[in-house]
Amino acid sequence: MKISILSIGDEICIGQIVNTNAAWIAEQFTNAGAQIIFHSIIPDNKAFIKSEIYRLWDFSDVVISTGGLGPTHDDITKIALTELFNDKLELSEKALKQVKKFFEKRDKKLTKRNKEQAMLPSKCKIVSNPLGTAPGMRFERKGKLLYALPGVPDEMKAMINETILPALLPNISSDTQKFYKTFNSCGIAEASLADIINAENTFDKSVSVAYLPGIRGTRIRFGIEENDSLKALEIFKKLEKQLYDKAADFIVGVGEKNILHAVTDLLIKQKLTVATAESCTAGLLGAEFTKLPGSSAYYKGGFQVYSNEAKMNLLNVAKDTLDQNGAVSAETAIEMAASIRKKFGSNYGISITGIAGPGGGTDDKPVGTVWIGIANERDTSAHKFNFGSDRLHNRELSVTYSLYLLYRMIKDK
Repeated sequence: MKISILSIGDEICIGQIVNTNAAWIAEQFTNAGAQIIFHSIIPDNKAFIKSEIYRLWDFSDVVISTGGLGPTHDDITKIALTELFNDKLELSEKALKQVKKFFEKRDKKLTKRNKEQAMLPSKCKIVSNPLGTAPGMRFERKGKLLYALPGVPDEMKAMINETILPALLPNISSDTQKFYKTFNSCGIAEASLADIINAENTFDKSVSVAYLPGIRGTRIRFGIEENDSLKALEIFKKLEKQLYDKAADFIVGVGEKNILHAVTDLLIKQKLTVATAESCTAGLLGAEFTKLPGSSAYYKGGFQVYSNEAKMNLLNVAKDTLDQNGAVSAETAIEMAASIRKKFGSNYGISITGIAGPGGGTDDKPVGTVWIGIANERDTSAHKFNFGSDRLHNRELSVTYSLYLLYRMIKDK
């Protein structure tokens, strides 16, 4: 089954919001075995909506649109679809009942504007919205389907999970399906990782290999075509072994599991704890450690020591160390890491001190220079990085490499 995704909304076109809906829909239907043909984004314009649906139908069995079904004047998708199918709006008692139930449950008064959401094209079939007031609509024309859904993510997801995907699943079948599996790496640049893996000479030519770089590391995605899901699993096992044979030191997770999951899993399993001392990241590393549930088991706490006075007063960094070597130095990072570990009584201490930019750099220490210190009961070391000129990336990469250094220290002990 070939599916296209149509995202409708001025706010997406102008970059005011990120189009996460399309990514989620594509993932769900790809995992189910469907083939995604197009992702299309258009503004709230009736002519564009009508012409784009016809264009996508030329290539697709199903078009799934999101957006433009709300109760305000700028929501015009329903009007465009009424014109597209040469239809008229009629009050749907089924839809009205659902809208009334929504407001009664919340002890709110049903307004005229909300009641108008039950006015639907007569030729559509209603897709129930369990979380909102805008019904979804299903249209069929010459064997092609259109599902028009609201753009609110939770509402759209509930409608696909509860109604649309179960209805389409029996028809999503073919002799050959595309299967994907993604591995996550950290601690190495994309190009260097590609050189190590050497995909062109390592894997069978029928396997597609894609490198997807990001702040938390590079993802390696394998794609295979197979008509037997059990055989596909066996192929992925072979690919996984080949990958680990080449790059085991850098592979930290599968699917959604990244470096944060990898290092926190180690901390929990080995009943270890960590504390953080941050200068240029000012708490980002501590916030990262607490993203996952159960973080109180391994994260003791941390200090934000942005100024030299804070480094001296809170972490006992020697004044001579700062005077002779500067705040951004191996010596300062080492003292910060060792001190924070002792302050909190943790197994590990991590420190970050650097020049995030855009100002503050020198010839010896350009913007992007970062020292990361890491300490345990036996050893303390510092590691230098130069991440570049972008302030946000410098801070985020400092967090990523701090996690990776801790991961390697635990693994290698």
